[in-house]
Amino acid sequence: MACDNVKNFEVVLADSSVVSANADENPDIFRALKGGGSNFGIVTRFDLFTKPSHQLWYTLKIYNIASSPAIMAAAVSVQKAMENDSRIGFFLNINTGFITAGMLYLGWQDKPPKAFKAFDEITPMQIAIPETNGTHLEIARLLAMPAGLKREVGTSTTLVDAELYLELQRILHDILTSTTVNGTPTSESFSMNFTIQPMSPAAVAKGKEQNRNCMNIKPVSQAWIAMVVQWSDSAEDELARKLISQLTTSIEAKAKERNKHLEFLFMNDASYTQDPLKSYGEESLGFLRAIGNVEVEPYW
Repeated sequence: MACDNVKNFEVVLADSSVVSANADENPDIFRALKGGGSNFGIVTRFDLFTKPSHQLWYTLKIYNIASSPAIMAAAVSVQKAMENDSRIGFFLNINTGFITAGMLYLGWQDKPPKAFKAFDEITPMQIAIPETNGTHLEIARLLAMPAGLKREVGTSTTLVDAELYLELQRILHDILTSTTVNGTPTSESFSMNFTIQPMSPAAVAKGKEQNRNCMNIKPVSQAWIAMVVQWSDSAEDELARKLISQLTTSIEAKAKERNKHLEFLFMNDASYTQDPLKSYGEESLGFLRAIGNVEVEPYW
């Protein structure tokens, strides 16, 4: 994770003092800033661990929703491969009529990595981005979200399970195709979808190696579900917020029903109605509260 790659923070504290926070100086503040948000000061500088890793193989393929069972099974096979290969990158974006698979691999490749072999058996509707030996910057630009739209988000975390993924897809479909109290979306810009973002035990362990963060993520294969609704018509503000709330609640409930739910909420994707800090567990939450409640002498 990005926060685990921070070597040092320069941060302005509540008493206006400027300090360094790292593994040796102010280690508690260092840990709190890695996942705790902007509650502990104003960060004015980040020093990062770096390594040359700009070369990236990637492709983006769009599949018919009818292939969902095979796609979800293939996604699980990739997640299993990620447990033993930290070079794999992958995401699955679920819409009502199609599914987009993003496949990435650190380092240029002459042929598709074996981790994505299960997808070879599934014919895509469209290859949005062909197999490319490129860079992180290039793929970041290609995947950038369009400007000019309103957005609301939500998140949930589940264990890896193909059948669960299929059920979450059905939930999205049912919400968007059923009549609601407020009506149904009518503008062309309106869309709602979710993305399955894998997190492997190896990635969690790496965070602990790079000095402990405060998120208390369980070291198991898991999926961070990132939900988003996008629209432009102000007349649909209330409807959009209602639907994303319904999707978030329904996905969490279904995961709990199947005993596949994890409490962790990824802060970057969380709604303002969710409480990611609480999802870190009592020990981490108590630690963050203690750091946030430190009394300081006024500067003036």
